[in-house]
Amino acid sequence: MTISNSRIVSCLSVLSLSLFIQQTQAASAFDPNGQWLLGDWNGQRSALEQQGYNFSADYTGEFAGILDSKQHSSHGSEFTGQLALGTHFDLNKILGWEDTEAQITVTYRDGQSLSQTAEGLQGHQSSVQEVWGRGQTWRLTDLWIKKKFLDQALDIKVGRFGEGEDFNSFDCDFQNLSLCGSQVGNWVGDQWYNWPVSQWALRIKYNLQPDFYAQIGVYEYNPENLKRGKGFNLSTDGSRGAIIPLELVWSPRLSQQSLSGEYRFGYYYSTADAVEISNPTKSSRKQGGWFTAKQQLIRQDMDSDRGLSGFINITVHDSKNN
Repeated sequence: MTISNSRIVSCLSVLSLSLFIQQTQAASAFDPNGQWLLGDWNGQRSALEQQGYNFSADYTGEFAGILDSKQHSSHGSEFTGQLALGTHFDLNKILGWEDTEAQITVTYRDGQSLSQTAEGLQGHQSSVQEVWGRGQTWRLTDLWIKKKFLDQALDIKVGRFGEGEDFNSFDCDFQNLSLCGSQVGNWVGDQWYNWPVSQWALRIKYNLQPDFYAQIGVYEYNPENLKRGKGFNLSTDGSRGAIIPLELVWSPRLSQQSLSGEYRFGYYYSTADAVEISNPTKSSRKQGGWFTAKQQLIRQDMDSDRGLSGFINITVHDSKNN
């Protein structure tokens, strides 16, 4: 009997696929070679991912302590943490809605911030533990749907999310809040709410070039969302206006090594009244802008995850009310 080469290749391909599936399904919790920390749930997680459901669970813990303080005898230390549970939905696979996805994220924060309890840090302009703040409680952080149009050039996102997810976005590689995340939210935090607070919002993005896009958003300004007992608030009662950000984003790859970079230039305007600092009897509207730049400078052995990068993060605000 003669067996063709194509049949041999087909049999080997099926055998390889079968072994791969068995190995994936056999991955258990805390397997150092597994894709997920909690394992593949006896193959159910891989099956759900193929159907369009992707689950995540993240925990971030941050410790801070004062080693020496000449002016205060109490040095102290604090620990704070955040748990984030999320589910991402590929609605093309689930419902057949092309280029459509959705996200639900619930977060919980606990612990104390050293910036709030240590006498030696009184007057400090930022927080030494970025994961602390906005009420140590459970919150609905993401509840949005996003769809792309015009051959994926137009991207529209609507639901509940924070400004910093899309505008003035910045990596959180450092624990100090002044070096982490959207800085506009750190300095205009009475109106611009970053993670984990969410509000009703609309964001429209248009890709002008593969590495260049423009976007505009409208975000509800509602102080009720900050309250500890309003972590799952979906009502617009208490809304006082809207934050409207605009942004241009360029993501080039420079030199022959294709060194990745990201440059953001943006502006925001608030329709809500804000009391002026020099004259509390008067009010005006907050506005400001930002420029951020991140650029990889050196790459190690063509590995995009290794090398040296630099960054700049600048924000400018109206001195009358901020």
